[in-house]
Amino acid sequence: TTEMANISSALHNRISQGMRLQADSTIFYIERFVKPIITGDVNRYNSYYNTYKCAALPAGPIGSPGTTALNAAVHPAQTKYLYFVSDSTGKTYYAETYEQQQANCALAGVTPGQANTPSVQ
Repeated sequence: TTEMANISSALHNRISQGMRLQADSTIFYIERFVKPIITGDVNRYNSYYNTYKCAALPAGPIGSPGTTALNAAVHPAQTKYLYFVSDSTGKTYYAETYEQQQANCALAGVTPGQANTPSVQ
């Protein structure tokens, strides 16, 4: 989809500029889908999947990406986006600058960098 290709573009652009991904979805994956089913040190995967802290891609996939997601990863849209955020209805806002992202977060009703929604990047 166009949405997935745009999100892929933002992530590719961040990587190419040496930025951290800072994707809340990687944190939510560990918190919601991994920790509830593992035993022992439940925090052992945090550093591998917290893309606010690790300087690269997470250690592995988050979830089970389908063909559309994999296609978008290989063929991102050609944009200058570095940021995106989704509101509670699923509408996604894109930004090229952090200032634009802050304004988009206000529109979406979320706090930047607070991991308060699965789609804040």
